[in-house]
Amino acid sequence: MSTGSPSSPSSPQKSSPSNDGDKKSVNKEEEAIGICTTTKERFNVPLTYDCTDVFVTPQKWTEWPVIIELLLIFFYSATYLLGILPKWFFLVNYIFWRLAYNCGLGYILSTQSNGKHFTKLVQNLIKTHKPMLESNLSLRGKNGVVKHEKYRIDDYPLDFTAWMVYRAVVDVILSSDLAGYIVFCVAYFELPTTFGLYEFISYGIGISLCLFNLWAKSDAHRVLGDYAWYWGDFFFLLDKNLVFDGIFQMFPHPMYSVGYSFYYGVSIMSRSHTVLVVSFCAHMLQLIFLVFVENPHIEKIYGGMSSETNQTSEREPIFFKNLEPFKNPDDLFLVVIICYAMFTSLTASFTTAVGHAVLWRLIHHVGMGYILYGQAKNQAFTKRFTKLGGTSQQAFTFFKKLYNFSLTINHVIMVTLTAKIFITTFIWSGFVAADGASDYHFEGFSQLLSWQYATQLVAGIILILLNIYQSTSTHEVLGDHGWFYGDFFYTETNQNKQPSYTGIYRYLNNPEIVLGYCAYFGLALISKSYAVLGLAILSQFATYLFVKFVEKPHMDKIYGAKNLREKGGIEMELSRVTSHPKIAALNERLDENISKVKKLLLKQD
Repeated sequence: MSTGSPSSPSSPQKSSPSNDGDKKSVNKEEEAIGICTTTKERFNVPLTYDCTDVFVTPQKWTEWPVIIELLLIFFYSATYLLGILPKWFFLVNYIFWRLAYNCGLGYILSTQSNGKHFTKLVQNLIKTHKPMLESNLSLRGKNGVVKHEKYRIDDYPLDFTAWMVYRAVVDVILSSDLAGYIVFCVAYFELPTTFGLYEFISYGIGISLCLFNLWAKSDAHRVLGDYAWYWGDFFFLLDKNLVFDGIFQMFPHPMYSVGYSFYYGVSIMSRSHTVLVVSFCAHMLQLIFLVFVENPHIEKIYGGMSSETNQTSEREPIFFKNLEPFKNPDDLFLVVIICYAMFTSLTASFTTAVGHAVLWRLIHHVGMGYILYGQAKNQAFTKRFTKLGGTSQQAFTFFKKLYNFSLTINHVIMVTLTAKIFITTFIWSGFVAADGASDYHFEGFSQLLSWQYATQLVAGIILILLNIYQSTSTHEVLGDHGWFYGDFFYTETNQNKQPSYTGIYRYLNNPEIVLGYCAYFGLALISKSYAVLGLAILSQFATYLFVKFVEKPHMDKIYGAKNLREKGGIEMELSRVTSHPKIAALNERLDENISKVKKLLLKQD
């Protein structure tokens, strides 16, 4: 696996492409060569039924896995329509199938990855129940001929047969999980008593999220094919290059991220706290599945992401990570100052607390920007150290501590200010002193239970988690050296070098501009504060100026402007979609109609 040289947080690095997708991409209709992971045997991979074929292929309806799927779907539908079971049953039923997915399948895949336990189980089943297995498995064809064929175990390696059995288990669990979720949502659906602008917007957003989810899932299946859709590389490998396009060019792990937008669309339309909370928890379980089951296997099989950095053996503290206040005096000083800043924000008046946050934000972006601008221009920061008898390494070490201190204190002050406003707004109006009654509008604890605030709270948490993902993914690509702008201190100009865009940089050229402060917007939603929203906007705009006037010129100097990508993966994919002939023709007709309307309005005037 090759790696590139990171620079500032705009700088990408090379890594294995497997880090950017949920599963590996294979064209499902293209004949492929499989490689057994146990025996290294090579074999022709036949065509298989996908997850929707089983419902429209009568030949499949005699197989027990499909019979179980259809019976369960019929049972859920009939019992709900007839009102036989209480609605809490459908909640418990969905929780069961969601745990069967994330915990059950997660356990199977984890043990399969580490010890081929499922393959060994299937090997024992073949010895005792071979006819039963063959009668409940089938293929779409062989040697490129699409037709229904009964499965013959002796024609294929054990690894492939284990995958076929696993697919049958997956189909039962996933179809029951989806059907159970739909019936659960319908059971808890609350129709609005009135229909106004708010309801119209809510249903519009909900339907849009559901339609987007339908496109995301279908496009992901187009890219992945059956092999990756059913976690095929846990059982055998394909002798085929990995290809990512479509939805995988736009979003990281789309099957686990935007692939669950359906949950939030339905939650918004249902107006149910229960649906919202259960959907959010179910999505979090899916992300845990990704982190602890799929990602470790991807790193094991395809190699993890690594960065070629000018790193020292000592890990630098980032935010509160790696801090050792009882060992390192600098870390102790940081903790003491942070505690003082928190105390100041909590006890000060509203105006003072907000001004305190603005001041530190300006110190961070203007101060750090000024240092790096001078460093990029003539190594001013390093020269100041060398004049005093120091070294360039000491200058960089001091800057890292300064940058981490500034960044950490800004985040802490924002969280403290949000907590101050949240407590004073919802829990206790006399929590801290305020300049006047208008500083806080006390809504009371009961407002925390309202549907509108529950939606805001979940959206705020999602934005915070998205920001955490952005930060950790950026650091994973750049390493400590790139995170702390090491190339401003160790300049290696190479305008013939083409930077590589991997990890989160596969989708965004500058993720810190787009996602770097979405947690602040999440805090604004949670606190229902325009002041926090204003600070979030200020931080986002300051970051944009920082990148435009400090990072970008330095990147042009290091790599050469001609070697830098103009558009990120999301922009390129959107450009590809909008350049489609049908979309282009639609845009032309739309422009023509707009022009006609303008002419009519001008004539009337």
